[in-house]
Amino acid sequence: MKDHAQQQRSPVRFVVGTSAVVGVVALLVVILLHILAVIGLTLGMGASTSVPVPKPPIQTRVLPPPPPPPHNAAHDVVLF
Repeated sequence: MKDHAQQQRSPVRFVVGTSAVVGVVALLVVILLHILAVIGLTLGMGASTSVPVPKPPIQTRVLPPPPPPPHNAAHDVVLF
């Protein structure tokens, strides 16, 4: 006959079993949230904004080319 210490469940098996259950539950929650997000987007929750955003007119300008950089004699010195 086994004594009480041998009948108790191993702590390693408890930790592995508990983390497996937590992992499966977390995976199911993530899958459920993705399904709800896809359903929400397909039913039009993301189709329009609740507050209309005014669009300003687009103004375009042609900028002149930048002036050439000033010549610096110190850059011509080559050091070995």
